[in-house]
Amino acid sequence: MLALAIALAVTAAPLPPALSPAGTGERETTSAAAATDPYLARLLAAARAGRLGEDRWWLRLGHWHRGLLGGWEAEPDGPDFYLSPRGRTDPQAELEATLAGFFAPEEKDPKVQHPQCRFPARLAFAVKRLGLDPSRLPRRECPKLAEWWERTRAQAVTLVFSSYYMNNPASAFGHTFLRLDRRLFAGPGEKLELIDLGVDYAATPDTSNALLYAFKGLAGLFRGDFSAKPYFYKVREYADFESRDLWEYELALPPEAVAMLVAHVWELGSTWFRYFYLTENCSYEVLAALEAADPSLDLLDHVGKITIPADTVKALFRNPGLVKAVHYRPSARTVLERRVEGLRPGELEAVLALGDDPRAPLPAGLDDGGRARVLDAALDLVDVRAGKAIIRGDAAALARRQALLERRSAVPVPSPPLDVPPPPGGGPEHGHGSARVGLGGGASRQGGAFVVLGWGRAQHELPEPPDGFYPAT
Repeated sequence: MLALAIALAVTAAPLPPALSPAGTGERETTSAAAATDPYLARLLAAARAGRLGEDRWWLRLGHWHRGLLGGWEAEPDGPDFYLSPRGRTDPQAELEATLAGFFAPEEKDPKVQHPQCRFPARLAFAVKRLGLDPSRLPRRECPKLAEWWERTRAQAVTLVFSSYYMNNPASAFGHTFLRLDRRLFAGPGEKLELIDLGVDYAATPDTSNALLYAFKGLAGLFRGDFSAKPYFYKVREYADFESRDLWEYELALPPEAVAMLVAHVWELGSTWFRYFYLTENCSYEVLAALEAADPSLDLLDHVGKITIPADTVKALFRNPGLVKAVHYRPSARTVLERRVEGLRPGELEAVLALGDDPRAPLPAGLDDGGRARVLDAALDLVDVRAGKAIIRGDAAALARRQALLERRSAVPVPSPPLDVPPPPGGGPEHGHGSARVGLGGGASRQGGAFVVLGWGRAQHELPEPPDGFYPAT
């Protein structure tokens, strides 16, 4: 029934003037709509009697939470995510406006989408909680939603953790995003996950000034948006460009929850959030989207006030049975380190020389296998050093890589499979806690007694066990 409701929601029009903030009044509008449609009137009455505006699932779909003074506050900041003028602070009013919106007449402006097209997950909620019969709704065409549905074709969901990248403050603690899996196969045991869809939530910086960058990120002055790109783009960005290992956590979500996630991500694509680096960041919003898709999940309650990506991975394991499988995808740098492990000193020097000059001579006395090993490692070195330049079409970087490829093709020996095992300590779910408070003291002959109070929130420190908090640093 749930998947059917979403499929039927793939049926385009804007908010009718009566339901927009410029209308004559929300209550009057909803009452007028109910007066002309007895079926809508019954739905509204049932929603009020059941107090569905306080339903945990509905609150998650609307991203409401209790404010400091006890009222409801909404996290999305875009103007089009709520149909009611009071929708940001009144979940019940937003539910009633949404129900009325599903029955609203079609608009003439094709650029504005009908509520049926904008909110397929909300429609599925109404079917599940109110027993709304989709066949009683006016039929609306939703070409953009239908295109999104066809683009995803998701059958499963994977959460991906990208390890730390200290050159970017926004990624100093790691990063998480979702992958919508189609489960396509090239052959027995060969998954085509690289053409699955990666769903990312990230900030859009508008300054390169380091101090201003940090201030705006901490104060929530950057805009955060959901976006979707093929997974191979994300692998190229994180594993290749930034040399960040990826951990993939395949989730055991039922088909209805997978469909709801696809529908809700579509809804989130129409709005934006204020991005806070320490709280409402990439990992927070990813977990919030998962909770909206499956109301039985309890994820954000297992994350502290400061949201650390490694901690959000641990939250997955606080839900028994949620993680079906864990896969490790090494970065370009990790692959290079593995590639050079078996090389002799003279071969290592040759790799470094070839990374600068693809015409550099190979060590004397190497057989075809040795030449292949050196050239393969040199290609990996160029990919690590000039990955971005290669993708951006830099002529010098492309020429250097092409010359190495030509030399490698002249060696009639295939490259053996490179097995890169995951770190022995495992992924971030096996690491120690991210927060630490310490109290100590002592005395010295010169300075006398002293007290030391220490506090650490996220980063690994040198005195700690090297494999305690992935990655080892």
